Amino acid sequence: MDGSDLRASLQYSPKQVATYCQKLGVKVNVQELDDPNDPAFVKKIQDDPDIVLGYNIRSMHILKQPLINAFEAKSYGDIPGYIANAHPGELPVLPGTHTAFWGRKNKRTWMEWALHVIDTNIDTGPTLDTCSKQLSPKKTLMQDLMSMSEAVAQMLVSNTRLFFQHRPRPALPQNTQLRPSKNYTYPTHKEWDDSWIEGIRPVNPDDYAEALTLEYTGYKGTELTCSKLARQIRKALDTEIQKFEVQYVQEYQKVYAKNPPVYTPPHMLPPPAAPDPNAPQGPSTP
Repeated sequence: MDGSDLRASLQYSPKQVATYCQKLGVKVNVQELDDPNDPAFVKKIQDDPDIVLGYNIRSMHILKQPLINAFEAKSYGDIPGYIANAHPGELPVLPGTHTAFWGRKNKRTWMEWALHVIDTNIDTGPTLDTCSKQLSPKKTLMQDLMSMSEAVAQMLVSNTRLFFQHRPRPALPQNTQLRPSKNYTYPTHKEWDDSWIEGIRPVNPDDYAEALTLEYTGYKGTELTCSKLARQIRKALDTEIQKFEVQYVQEYQKVYAKNPPVYTPPHMLPPPAAPDPNAPQGPSTP
């Protein structure tokens, strides 16, 4: 087994992938951290002889040298330890963040994720493995990312098994000539507006409401029950929006209490007054 036998029913959260690895005999410790560079956490890595391999998943932190050193000082037999990042973009051509957006913006027709060893720069470490798939022009950016979850999970499991079977993947340096002059970052409002005109859609609420419900509430009911819960959450959000709108109008009217703005639809406006026959006339045209 190399990870291709992962169950399709999994949502591929870090905890689920960890549970799968543990069933294969690999001890896994999942840590949800506000700051992975915290000296206390670095010391924990240094002091635990069982920790020799790490993955950075769903984190926007730039890992610093002390944490990187803590992993690189470890070994599994004669195999050096390291910490790797699952980057949601092709390297070295899509470093940085919001890579799903920039891939679509740059007219790419496929999505690729790269598993690379972490160094102190951003997405520059040597590559261990990649996975990719063709993109559908009608899918949203959220669908692009979520559709890769199974392949990424398989990539992580495969890399882990090979490492502990003393057959580690070779870490291949990236081709720096293909790297852009700067890392991709958050799109501007104009870039978002332009992308909307181009047909790029970030999300469709109906597509991810249930997935977010499962991820952030831990609810494990049936699909029907989960869908109902998602609708309840959406209804609660709509209620909060309505409350905000009411509060906003109240504050608006306080500021303009002396002359509150009133909108009258055009069809309700009084007809224009008839011209006054006694009003002075303008110069006549010969």
